[in-house]
Amino acid sequence: MDPRAVEAILAAASTMTDDERANTAVGWVSLNMARAYCKWLTERAQGKATYRLPTEDEWEYACRAGNPGRFCYGDDAKYLKYFARCEGEVTPFHRVAEHMPNAFGLFDMHGGLWERTDSRYPNEFVKDPGHAERELWITKGGAYYSPARRCRSSQRNYSEADAIDQYVGFRIVMEVTTP
Repeated sequence: MDPRAVEAILAAASTMTDDERANTAVGWVSLNMARAYCKWLTERAQGKATYRLPTEDEWEYACRAGNPGRFCYGDDAKYLKYFARCEGEVTPFHRVAEHMPNAFGLFDMHGGLWERTDSRYPNEFVKDPGHAERELWITKGGAYYSPARRCRSSQRNYSEADAIDQYVGFRIVMEVTTP
């Protein structure tokens, strides 16, 4: 990552209040960083819970919240503005949960940041010959720069496990351990 970009991010974050930092979506996260964070959380839970990234299917199930439409509320993209930060709302930081949640009560499943999953992207679907032989992982949800059609529940993108950019974050699954 460009050191100037890191400096700019740190400078912007240093002007935030504690509340703003606690309620801000975090990008610049690789799959390996997200996995390490889940491992750290699991260790802190001391056997009471396991934390991990969702699979693609789990992520999409959570996003749809029982709705078979293109989005968590149905098919008409004109309503996405009530559920998502997308269509070019370019900002390096944005507060979470400012739009409506889906029927499961989950916020920001559409737009905001692409979210990492622990599912491999099938090589046969890679259109770019330069990426065809790489180990790629699925991201879901679209990002704040994405047009509405790229923020639908089934939309998928891909990246390598060590790739880092401002448009990708993650969401975790907590599995409670029963005694």
